[in-house]
This record gives sequence, C-alpha cells and structure tokens, in this order.
Amino acid sequence: MRHQIPAFAAHQPMADINTTPMIDVLLVLMIMLMLSLPMPTHKLPVDLPAGANAGKPPVTHRLVLDAQGRLSWDGVSIGNTELASRLSAMAKDPARPVLQMQSDAATPYIRFDEALMAVRRAGISQIGFVGNEAFRGL
Repeated sequence: MRHQIPAFAAHQPMADINTTPMIDVLLVLMIMLMLSLPMPTHKLPVDLPAGANAGKPPVTHRLVLDAQGRLSWDGVSIGNTELASRLSAMAKDPARPVLQMQSDAATPYIRFDEALMAVRRAGISQIGFVGNEAFRGL
C-alpha cells in the first residue's frame, strides 16, 4: 500500500511581511533620538529686588483712561502734553517709580494705544496693568 503524502501549506511561499524587526528598529531609533536631543531650557530673565531697598515698595503712579479717553494722573485730570512731561520726569526719577495703567472697558483702543506709545517714548520700563477684571467677559 502506497500512501501519498499531501503537500503542506508550509512549503508554499509566504506572502506576508514580518513587521516585528521593522518595529524593533523604529523603537531603537526613537529612543536614540530622544536621548540625543538636548533638554529644553526655557529661561525668562527676571530682575529680582536685592539690597537695602528690597523690602520697600516702589513709588507708584496711576494713569487712568476713562470711557471717553480722558487721562488722569494719580486722580488729577491731565492732557496729552502734560502726560508727556510727567512721563519724562518719571523716567528721570532715580527712585525708579512704577507706572500702573488702568483703562475703562469702553475706552477706544486707539486712545489706549496712544497713551501706551507715550509711555514707551518716555522710556518707562516698569509698567503694570490694573483693573483688567472689566475685560473678563469681553
């Protein structure tokens, strides 16, 4: 009796690609890339108070713009020319006062921008914006 051995599927050519070695190579390359990248260094320069004046609060001046765009300096109504003279005097003050700007929510933006440009032209570097709660819902 003769038995015929059927052809097995193992002898057939394989049409699938083995992706395991490719995945291994990609993982190794990814790890090498992560190790070779430098650590992110995000630095923000901050001038911290030092010395004898560290405990004293700085002198502050408040510049307020109302809804019509009128200016007031520490509660006193002023015009554009007087603003420029006060800002230049403030910039020359050795005590380095701080300027706080407050604007009404209805102030025209162009008017706020003009006041901010006057501050910049005067060379004032310490400025703070107060009263921003009015803009939370806008």
